[in-house]
Amino acid sequence: MSTKTDNIKVSNSFEGFYELRNKAEKILKERTKLELINNNLNIKPEIWYRGQANHEYKLLPSLLRPPNVLSINRELELFNKYSRLSRLNPTTRIEEWTQLFKMQHQFIPTRLLDWSQSLNVALYFALKEDEHNPPCIILFSPILLYIKKVKQENEPINERNVSPKYINDLDFSYEDSIEGKKSSKYPVVNKSPLVCFFDKNCPTF
Repeated sequence: MSTKTDNIKVSNSFEGFYELRNKAEKILKERTKLELINNNLNIKPEIWYRGQANHEYKLLPSLLRPPNVLSINRELELFNKYSRLSRLNPTTRIEEWTQLFKMQHQFIPTRLLDWSQSLNVALYFALKEDEHNPPCIILFSPILLYIKKVKQENEPINERNVSPKYINDLDFSYEDSIEGKKSSKYPVVNKSPLVCFFDKNCPTF
């Protein structure tokens, strides 16, 4: 996935849009399959979608979009205040994920960026707002991103490390990630619900 302009294709009709989508999905699946073959992995490629009301929007979670950008101290304060008020008080890493999901879907700024395996859901979010600029649909291969992440961290490339069904990252620590104590060049991907988490050193795709 890229935000480069040479990867942006424009259509003025639904028929043309679906044709472009089919071509883009085919290319993305072929690239994913090639990476899987090169690494001797037997995993079915997945395509995720994101709809945005404006094609000029960057792939940034709400907390990293102006004017929502907070200092790390204010971000931790927001997280801890929500914990107290909701009485969640997460004590494990999986509970931290759960709290972030709840915050995200109550429209509280977080480092989570939502995706869907349904093109129709992505279309809904792309078309629900009346923007002056054209909307867009972004296609994304989580396996390609995770292979890059694993290589960058010099971890073994195996099915457990790169298959989306294993990407509930139980080694994730919210505070460590936003403070940069444990970080990655690539977003951490979580499978259920479909989100990417952006840590301190990962400002965008």
